[in-house]
Amino acid sequence: MIKTRRTKRTFSPEFKLEAIEQGGDKNKVMRNLVYVVDLSKASDLSSFDKDKAPEFDDVAQLQARGIKLASKKEVVDLRKLGWQQEKAEGMTLIDNQTIAVINDNDFGLQPVLENPDADAKKADDYEVDGKGHLTRDGKEVATKISLKPLEKPESQNELWVIKLPEALK
Repeated sequence: MIKTRRTKRTFSPEFKLEAIEQGGDKNKVMRNLVYVVDLSKASDLSSFDKDKAPEFDDVAQLQARGIKLASKKEVVDLRKLGWQQEKAEGMTLIDNQTIAVINDNDFGLQPVLENPDADAKKADDYEVDGKGHLTRDGKEVATKISLKPLEKPESQNELWVIKLPEALK
């Protein structure tokens, strides 16, 4: 099962959209997969949301409620083409057989904790007070956050133009 951190969508005619599903798989291996998602037979969820939102139902519960899911078909695996970036951030259709994909390198920077407390190694372990100082349990700490340049390939911006094996339908 893939934990999807982010999905980017590009719309095409006839209730279809192209989506990038990305994140780590069960072995923490990054995946960046482009799908065509067909919404034409999927249920309109607006009437179902009134009683109980279906987002947390499993497949059996959805079927019992008469909810039909969208279908998806993998179009391209960016990793198999050599994609090394963590995030494919933007995608557009150039024509029915060509897409463009660009990454997000977070301006080539990453936050780093300097002088972290021994039991607080993540930024989430701290809070920021009204003066912009890091605190723990309401007390100011010596820990600071700085920005460090990313290493290659993460620091690079990439724009890929990809000719798909077959036209999107």
